[in-house]
Amino acid sequence: MGHKVNPQCLRLSISRNWASRWFAPSKKQFRQQLDEDRKIRELLQKALASAAVSRVVIERSAEKVRIAIHTARPGILIGRGGESIQRLEREVQKIIGTGQQLKIDYVEIKNPAIEAQLIADSLAFQLQKRIAFRRAMKRAIQQAMESKECKGIKIVCDGRLAGAEMTRREVYRAGTVPLSTFRANVEFGMATAHTTAGCIGTKVWVCRGDLVPIEREKATPRERERVEPPGQARGSTSSSLDSASPRSGRPPEQGPPANPSTSSGSLPLLSKESRASSREAGARVEGVVGEPPHGSSHGGKPPHGLAGGGEGPASPAPAVTS
Repeated sequence: MGHKVNPQCLRLSISRNWASRWFAPSKKQFRQQLDEDRKIRELLQKALASAAVSRVVIERSAEKVRIAIHTARPGILIGRGGESIQRLEREVQKIIGTGQQLKIDYVEIKNPAIEAQLIADSLAFQLQKRIAFRRAMKRAIQQAMESKECKGIKIVCDGRLAGAEMTRREVYRAGTVPLSTFRANVEFGMATAHTTAGCIGTKVWVCRGDLVPIEREKATPRERERVEPPGQARGSTSSSLDSASPRSGRPPEQGPPANPSTSSGSLPLLSKESRASSREAGARVEGVVGEPPHGSSHGGKPPHGLAGGGEGPASPAPAVTS
């Protein structure tokens, strides 16, 4: 067996408030005020059948009664010069008595295409006028989904559709209607079409999105860590990297112009005279290194590691070029 729950009752105190807001100190007064609310709603439903009324909210205090009517056609509710609303005030005053002050306000509905109760009433009215039920249901879904506030809609018609002998149920839906999600703003409306073949019931669910949208934070990519070479300052490293990196958007810093003779990477060409002078300079350096200094404490022997000693091979002298 199915466990169907009215979405309005399920979401009371979560996303929807009570339609009657008052407190009764005794059971007798509670029964009296509850019966008055029922009579007021039936009266307004008959008197404002063409005013597109979706909801009636009744608030009571010790000496005042305030009625807020949610309608898509406030002009019909007010009437010419306020005649209609004044007539309603007189009729409602007879129900609640003269001991309480009455005030009737209206709340205009900006987008009636996504009001569940108004959609159900419209479908019931079209079925009574013998309009094809599939055409009416698809048109209601199309008009509702054109609105940005509507995330999903579901419509159910049950009864002797198109005058058939057997009753059947037709369901059309579009978008998402999460009935089990409490944070989803789901509205519900129902109406009855009295046709010659019998009664046809219509039910409408409209989802307007989540009351508390859950947005996941987008993870920002981490900046790449720059590895600094040892023995180099932080500022000089960053500046050199910025100047050399192609992403910095700046051209790399250019140094002093290179010598055209050495730009190819080969050593400069020397003449015979320069090569001979370099050999003589190298011989003089070897002779100076091989002789021990005067007055040294090594006893005429060169210290360890120098050329000319007997304890190890002498290191070759560097070539000197002019």
